[in-house]
Amino acid sequence: MAAPTPQLPQRFAQIKQDIAASYPDFEKQATEAWTEIIHELNKAAETIGSQGPDFIPQVKFKDLDNLDVATIENIRRVGTVVIRDIVDDPDAIKWREELKTFVKEHPEVDGGLLTFLLPAVFGDPHTRTTGVPEQDKQFFHLFWTKPQVQARSHPNLLTATKWLNQLYRSNSDSPSAELDGVDLSTPLTYADRFRIRHPGKAWDLHPPHIDGALN
Repeated sequence: MAAPTPQLPQRFAQIKQDIAASYPDFEKQATEAWTEIIHELNKAAETIGSQGPDFIPQVKFKDLDNLDVATIENIRRVGTVVIRDIVDDPDAIKWREELKTFVKEHPEVDGGLLTFLLPAVFGDPHTRTTGVPEQDKQFFHLFWTKPQVQARSHPNLLTATKWLNQLYRSNSDSPSAELDGVDLSTPLTYADRFRIRHPGKAWDLHPPHIDGALN
């Protein structure tokens, strides 16, 4: 069971109050918007429940430039997609094995920033560790190992990321318009940890969640 998130300083409450005060009928509008969101979430949950995994579109990397309009619009609507075969299996297996070797050979490596965040996120007092759970490590607080960098910088992954960026536009009124400082053709690298899941084992230490402002 994760530990409670520490309470934020009072100034954050004041910021929220100031924002609310700057909008006419804020409470009424916020309540109506929240009600609408809950209604739409209920509809989406029903659809997802009936379709199961098929709700999420799945495509192959080699087909990205030839997808039909209906498929692309479905990806936009759902908001996620599984792109298969971005890298060859031998490359992916090689990275996985190198990651296994790294955590085995470097047990002294700690989680960096995670040594501070882990108590709030996982409720785990043993924060100076390469991975969790301590007795059966599967989730590793490492960000910049060689195989991670190789995976993120793989040409096919960058191509897929660029393709995904092109699904959206920076100005809703003019698809061809560009905003200063916004370049959707240049992928940005998001450095995250990695998990090597053991097949067939239930593990609730890292349940489904939505990342917060700390990320």
